[in-house]
Amino acid sequence: MSTNPPDFNQIQRAVTTTLQRALGADPDRSIVLLVLGATAIVIPPLATLAVALLIGWLFLISGVVGLIMTFRMRQAPGFGWSLVSAILAIVAGVVLLDAAGGALSLTLVLIVFFIIEGVASIMYALDHSRELSGRWGWMAAAAPSIWFWRR
Repeated sequence: MSTNPPDFNQIQRAVTTTLQRALGADPDRSIVLLVLGATAIVIPPLATLAVALLIGWLFLISGVVGLIMTFRMRQAPGFGWSLVSAILAIVAGVVLLDAAGGALSLTLVLIVFFIIEGVASIMYALDHSRELSGRWGWMAAAAPSIWFWRR
């Protein structure tokens, strides 16, 4: 192991190699991402709007897919709670897409969504615990308070 400091040329080659690997074959994409990142730092309301729209579309799409899957499995226990969860995701997505004007609306919608979704998930797991074998515990793994309620 050498204790000599690295040569400037070695550092420059290492940085160049690392940048070439990171940029890959498409440096235009990296430039666009750098410009978008700088814009997000300089204009935070624009970044907030973009995040609100992205999360709104994600909720809307996941809610529609959840609604389709819920109706395909309507004989399964917990149908009502799964339906509540899917409709809640659709409503949250529509609200975020409609009022994607600020961080406050994004924060409030996410708070309400996660509270109601948590209750629906717990109730869904409890429905499965009454009708199926001991596998319902895996559904409740994300909600630790379920173990307190079962005692």
